[in-house]
Order: sequence, then C-alpha cells, then structure tokens
Amino acid sequence: MEEEKNNKGNGFAVGALVTGIIAFLMAVIPCVGVIAVVPAAIAVVLGIIGLSRSSGSSGMLVGGLVIGVIAVMFSIAQIFIFSKIADHSDDWASEFEKAMKEIKTEIRDDFDGGDVSIKITSDGDSVEIKAHATRKDLEKQLDELEGDIDSATISIKVKN
Repeated sequence: MEEEKNNKGNGFAVGALVTGIIAFLMAVIPCVGVIAVVPAAIAVVLGIIGLSRSSGSSGMLVGGLVIGVIAVMFSIAQIFIFSKIADHSDDWASEFEKAMKEIKTEIRDDFDGGDVSIKITSDGDSVEIKAHATRKDLEKQLDELEGDIDSATISIKVKN
C-alpha cells in the first residue's frame, strides 16, 4: 500500500519536474515566453499537489515547483514588458503610415509633370536631356537610352 502511494507521489514529482523544465525553456525564449504561463502553472499545481500527498522524499517535487515558479515569473515579466511596448506603440503605427503616404505623394508630385533634366556620362562624354514630360514618357526614354549605353552613369534631377 505504501509503495502505491509512493508511486503516485513519484508521478506528480516527474510530472512537475518535466512540465517545469518545458515551461522554463519556453519562458526564456522571447515572444514564446508569454504562453509559458500555462505549463508553468501546471508545474506549480502538480508540485503543490505532490507535496501535499507525499510522505517520502520530495526533492523532485520541490525542483519542479521551484522551476515552475521561476518560469511563471519570467512569463509574467514578458507579458508586462509586451503590454508596456503595446501601450506606447499605438501612435507609432499611424504616424509611420502617415509619413509613408506623405513621401509617396511628394515623390508622385515630383515625377509627374515636372521639369526633368537627365545627364548621362560615359568615358568623359556626356549627354544632357531636359524635358517636361510625364513619368511614363521618362521611363520610355530611359529604357531607350539604357539599351545603347555600356557603362554609363545616369543622374536624374527633377525641378518644379
């Protein structure tokens, strides 16, 4: 009878230790540590139940319990840190999106309908093209020019 009771305590000890180790390994990995609360809590519960039922050695139970508690602390710390980051990042995304729209608008305004000067330099020879054209016309001219030049430096200046 005592051997059966000891095996039950041993099962809780092994369960608490293994679950605690898994929870600890998950808790130290950034972003994964947030979900380590669940196995860490299971390890703590198994450790407490095993200690309340155990009459013999309790080394593995205490080990599982301690590792589970440490994993819970790491996991809660990550949750706290991520919640603080999330609190401060709500404005960041909208400001970034607004800045990208402004940049896109400025670039579109610069290339559509502006005065354009294209200067091509190759081995000391240079050709300069000045035009007032749309972006589609400029792309067509650049494609034509790129086909004739081996190693040239192309610079585009847009003036409004």
